Amino acid sequence: MYDGPVMSVNYVQLAVRGFDDAADFLSETTQFDNRVNWQEAVPQFDSQIKELLENFSVVKERATTDESRAKVDEAVSVIEQWRAAAITRLGGAEGGATALLDDTQMAVLHGKATTALDELTEMILADGYAARESAAETVVEAGREEWMITGGIAVMILAVCFLLARMIMGTLKKAMDAARTIAGGNLEQEIKARATDEFGRLLQALEAMRGELRKQRDQEAEAAHKQAADAAAKSERQQRIDSMSQTFAQRVEQLMQGVSTACSTLNETSQQMDGLASRTSTIAVDAKKNADQASGSAVVISSATEQLSNSIDQIADLVGKSTTISNEASTA
Repeated sequence: MYDGPVMSVNYVQLAVRGFDDAADFLSETTQFDNRVNWQEAVPQFDSQIKELLENFSVVKERATTDESRAKVDEAVSVIEQWRAAAITRLGGAEGGATALLDDTQMAVLHGKATTALDELTEMILADGYAARESAAETVVEAGREEWMITGGIAVMILAVCFLLARMIMGTLKKAMDAARTIAGGNLEQEIKARATDEFGRLLQALEAMRGELRKQRDQEAEAAHKQAADAAAKSERQQRIDSMSQTFAQRVEQLMQGVSTACSTLNETSQQMDGLASRTSTIAVDAKKNADQASGSAVVISSATEQLSNSIDQIADLVGKSTTISNEASTA
């Protein structure tokens, strides 16, 4: 943007210096006491003018206005006139040194060329300054537009970030609340997941975990209830066995007491029979009486024997019941 005017200024300054160098060369070679071969001087002078004109072509190419380009053409035309006059002065024109120009004519052409170069330089510098101001304004405007674009992009980014954060944080908060609810032991509240993205799958995973924990809790509660029921039934059976065992022990004790009483009665009766048998041999007179007593004793013995047999049957019956109860307890 600013390179063209800068190059124009640089090359117009080079052209001015080239013109000054060519003018100095012409002045030195045309002095009266400086005898220079015109065939050597003309090509050297012409080379300097050619380089000067090349600089003018660059100035015209980089000029920013039509007026500047027209001024370049004007300066080139004046330089061409001065060049032709200078070559004639050097003796390189047709007719050789016979066509001479005086110093006044050369001074007029040199002044016109100098004026044209000064005007061109001033115009190119003005164009460069204007281009610099325009470039500065363009840079400021571009910077302003860049700031506006950057600000707009920043606002859009912030808006997108806000929306994303709202979406993400809302879903994460829902997931965190669900996790806290599960951690607090509340497994009855259902976790609803409508989205199908990663957050939706996260909520679905929490819902699956809640279902598994609830199922495990129900299974543990059922197992605990069953265990408590089994323990209660076992305790009840144990109490029933203890009660039956105690009743059995009491009845056995009663039967043993009855057996002991019967044995005592048998012992006493036996002793009485022994006494009667002894007295039978010595007391013949009381034979009938003794016979009656022996008959009564036999009846007593028979009764005691029958009572003992009944007691033994009852003991056997109790033993059978005890065995049945023990089998039931071991089976349960």
